[in-house]
Amino acid sequence: MDTVSKSISPATLAPAVGSRAAPLLIDVRKAEAFAESDYFLPGSIRWDYNAGAPMPAELAAAKRAVAYCVKGAEVGINGAALLAKANLESAYLEGGLRDWQAAGLVAVKKRPDLGVDGERVSRWVTRARPKIDRIACPWLIRRFIDPRAEFFYVPTSEVMAFAKANNAIAYDIPGAPLEHYGAACSFDSFLHAFELVPNARSETTASAASPAIATFGRIAANVIGDKLAAKPTALEIVANIVRGADTDALRLAPEAAGLLAISLGFSRMIEDDHAMLDAMMPVYDALYEWAISVENKSVEHHNWTPKDSGQ
Repeated sequence: MDTVSKSISPATLAPAVGSRAAPLLIDVRKAEAFAESDYFLPGSIRWDYNAGAPMPAELAAAKRAVAYCVKGAEVGINGAALLAKANLESAYLEGGLRDWQAAGLVAVKKRPDLGVDGERVSRWVTRARPKIDRIACPWLIRRFIDPRAEFFYVPTSEVMAFAKANNAIAYDIPGAPLEHYGAACSFDSFLHAFELVPNARSETTASAASPAIATFGRIAANVIGDKLAAKPTALEIVANIVRGADTDALRLAPEAAGLLAISLGFSRMIEDDHAMLDAMMPVYDALYEWAISVENKSVEHHNWTPKDSGQ
């Protein structure tokens, strides 16, 4: 192709992934390479331009996009060039998914058993009148697992039947593939099921009792306690706050009480469940941005008093 494609390194792209400032990530791997891999980049959308697939509709609203292939070669470079021809600020990922994973960066585990295969739109259903977990989980799905996911809120007694009838995955309800386990909440279950936290792969094995989470139920009481890991990731920091707010374990993080108060306040203000989700998305975006600053040890402290300005 004539257009010269720009590139971006995994180290440069990684801090933006999952945030509102993230470019739209486009998985342009050829069909065979895509099928051979069990992983994809967080928040990415599939576009097999080599097979003549139309450009994803989501690109119409995108400001920036990054194409990635297996190893950052011709497929990714040409994908970025096509995006540039569509008047998008675009780049290809240097080293592709291969170098991304080699750098120890998080990639999303495909879970066809949970409706997530990296191609089709996933569908999720849970109980009506969401407060914390049932808002936090959709935020996680939209930002990291499937930007195009569809969410449904129905009466508790109808969740399982709705899931079966509508090819949706139930969550945050007893008996669902993704729910509370021990001290862990459903948000934790999602993190481990899709390997979005360090060591999740080694902790997750097949289990007839809980095929979605596997050994997570067994390890939850030990792994999840009153203290975070020495160097928690931003998602682990958010998870700790969500867990504290959702399970009335406010001791886990000072921010948990604030999230609980804000969530209950929004619930009182907004009766429509989908409107509640839309309203709370920026709250979780902001919480995640703050968590990134904690992870990077660049957190801003706000402790102004009148004497600080000479008053």
